[in-house]
Amino acid sequence: MPLCSLSEEISSPQSPSAFNQKSVDDDETKQRQVALYEFFSSVGATMVRQYEGIIAGNWRGREAEFNKLLNLYYGVDLLSVGSVAPRPLCGPLIVYDFDETLTRATFVETGWGIPDKERYQGLVQWGGFDAQRLEQLRQHLVRIAKVATPVVLSFNGSWADPNVNFDLRALLAHFGLLEYFVGIFGILDMQKRGLKNQSKAACIREMMSDPEGFFGRPHEGVIEHAILVDDDKRHCDLAHEAGLHAHHVQKFSLWPGHDPVGGINQSDYYAVEAWAACWASKKKDVNTNLSTVPVVNKVESYSMSQTI
Repeated sequence: MPLCSLSEEISSPQSPSAFNQKSVDDDETKQRQVALYEFFSSVGATMVRQYEGIIAGNWRGREAEFNKLLNLYYGVDLLSVGSVAPRPLCGPLIVYDFDETLTRATFVETGWGIPDKERYQGLVQWGGFDAQRLEQLRQHLVRIAKVATPVVLSFNGSWADPNVNFDLRALLAHFGLLEYFVGIFGILDMQKRGLKNQSKAACIREMMSDPEGFFGRPHEGVIEHAILVDDDKRHCDLAHEAGLHAHHVQKFSLWPGHDPVGGINQSDYYAVEAWAACWASKKKDVNTNLSTVPVVNKVESYSMSQTI
């Protein structure tokens, strides 16, 4: 059954009880709706946003693409959702910062009630969320998801209380990026887990020790390796001190007369993907010396040693 039919029958339900708001003649359709909701709820609250996106028609005409993502991340498809358990997580943990890592500039947004297209326009114009870069991010994350577990950990203070400013999950859903991450976490999430004022490194250690608690499903084994991808060198240094890996996203001058900005780019994709593939192989005696991988040019010389 096409996803578009779901959006025609239901508008933004918040729970299975919302299905009773309208008469559903097709029992199979109703069962599929419940199965989708229960599936996304079972793999974490973040994924409910994906379900709402289906209902809103965000995947209309893109069912094949959605099926590929379901299979890649969960080992299911639209026909088996609800009847097959999600596949366990695999590989090392790849933890992305948001501001000046996924984006090119820090996002501080206020003003509920303004249409999304206006609220987020700055990210399209100068924040690195233009169509071309968004597609590059998606392709990178698809390659990562084949061998590792990608998540977002943002310490953006404006997102600490989504009721006051903005909701990062909604923002990522708006730009078609949410479904490419296993989980999205911020300051408020860490506080709820007793990690108030802790470093990103400490939060990542907790994720590694309790993946099912964080992501809603177990890991296929033990998460032995994790890397923080961040433009803030301080966070990267703390990750190193905690025995984790880190990739420092370099800042560069994008506009004359303006301060340098960050944002992962082609050389960063190359570095992080090489790291993920290396550790996903689970070979302790890997002969590849990351510091000897050829230098890739970004705006200035870039070395894989930033990813050690």
